[in-house]
Amino acid sequence: MYNKIYGGSIMFIGDLHFSDVFTGKHKNYLANCFSVLGQITNKINEKKPKAVFLGGDIIGWLETNIKDRQVLSMFCKVLREWNEVCPVYTVRGNHDMKGYPDFLFLSEFGLIITSSMCGGYVDYYGYEGQEQPEVRLHIVDYNDETRALDLAPEPT
Repeated sequence: MYNKIYGGSIMFIGDLHFSDVFTGKHKNYLANCFSVLGQITNKINEKKPKAVFLGGDIIGWLETNIKDRQVLSMFCKVLREWNEVCPVYTVRGNHDMKGYPDFLFLSEFGLIITSSMCGGYVDYYGYEGQEQPEVRLHIVDYNDETRALDLAPEPT
């Protein structure tokens, strides 16, 4: 099930803004993106979290799609490697909204678990078989902040 995690640690990563195009003053943006992804991958492989949460804005700065399909393939391989360790959850950020963004492509290929795929929350349990979650993590997409949250029931 998408919305249950039992024990272990979780990792939060904000705004990757991965892109093969950057029009600002940043030099070697793509190389820097892959360097950061490599560092994150090393940390995931070292720590072995039970889940990774991405804080939206996965792709781009101004664009919502990776222009070079080879670069997209390499990015997908990174996400696949993360998924070999644990599931990768994400919210949809403002940079993931326009048109048919790569955000949807990545979710349709099972490389990320979106808010809608897990009902907008993930429950963390300290151990298998625990009846009440210790923490409920609400993952709310950009522009969906006013949606009512499904709160965990009070213990009886």
